[in-house]
Amino acid sequence: MAKRTNNDLKVIKRSVSGVLQTDQAIKMVRELSMAAKLQKGNNFLLDMRGTVIGPEMIDLMAITSAFSKQLSIFDEKIALIVTQAEGSYRFAQLFKACLVAQGFDFKYFYDYNTAVEWLSK
Repeated sequence: MAKRTNNDLKVIKRSVSGVLQTDQAIKMVRELSMAAKLQKGNNFLLDMRGTVIGPEMIDLMAITSAFSKQLSIFDEKIALIVTQAEGSYRFAQLFKACLVAQGFDFKYFYDYNTAVEWLSK
């Protein structure tokens, strides 16, 4: 996982590759929440185009639960970039439904530039 901060856009980027495991995803949420505490006012870009998304519904609930515990810390936008593969699309839809219902400003995208454009508005 790579982390990069783009100060011009105020974006913290996290790239993930390989098979996404639930424990890895929860660890990533914790790392992002630490970054959110230390760098207030930054948006978040999660690039998962190089990832095989495998979590089942129960795992997805654990990941979104980890986010919900940090809701007050994430005061900016969160963008997720996924491939258009069937599993990724389904994951992105469910993930969005869970996070938006909890009050996060979240969208998923298939294209990096479109995601950055939304984050910069």
